[in-house]
Formats: sequence, C-alpha cells, structure tokens
Amino acid sequence: MSDQRTGRDGLEVTGLSVRIAGRTVLDDVTFTVPPGRRVGVIGASGSGKSMTSLALMGLEPAGAEVRGSIRLDGTELVGMRDRDRARHRGSGIGMVFQEPATALDPLRRVGAQVAEPLRLHRGLDRRA
Repeated sequence: MSDQRTGRDGLEVTGLSVRIAGRTVLDDVTFTVPPGRRVGVIGASGSGKSMTSLALMGLEPAGAEVRGSIRLDGTELVGMRDRDRARHRGSGIGMVFQEPATALDPLRRVGAQVAEPLRLHRGLDRRA
C-alpha cells in the first residue's frame, strides 16, 4: 500500500482489540487507510467507534489493554511509549470528536482551530 510519490504507507490496523477491567470492549478490528486519505467512522451507539479512534491515537482509558497492530507509515504504534507516540498525533494521525458541543471550542474562531495543527505540525504560518 506504499505511496511511491511520498514513501508513506498509510495506516494499517490488524486485529485491534481493547480490554478494560477484564471486559473486551473492542474485538479484532482490521482495516487500512491509504496514504493521504481520510476516513469517517459511523455506526450505532456502543459499536466501538470512539474506542477504535482513541486506541489509534493512544488515548485509551488508563488501565486499558490494547492488542493487535496499528502501523502508521510502517511504524508500529501499539506498545510505543506515550511520549514517542505523541509525535505522531496531529502530524500523521488525528481525529475530530463526534460530539458537536466539545469538538470545537465555541469561544474560538473555527478557522483558527482548524489551522492550529497545520501550524504546529506542518510549520505553516498564519498566512498559509
């Protein structure tokens, strides 16, 4: 799935499972996202959308046990130290939370919120 132009592999999730307090809350999720593509996750309440996204970002609840593989551009994220994994958030992987009341800060302009990760991770200035 590697993109010859960018040398990026995209996102490959294989057998992703999450257990919390001995209970399986996500079981054997597998999918790929090609380089440069975006994915929207839809499903019924309680189907695992948020837990899948949180696990991808390394933001699962304390004490959660994550198994399987999450490879971003060929780098394995499962088991990576949080400090190292944080470098990938915003630059290689990100999410927009589904709850409209908390996804964006109503006290800040939308443009500024959308531009913030581009400035932080891509080095773009305000004009760009």
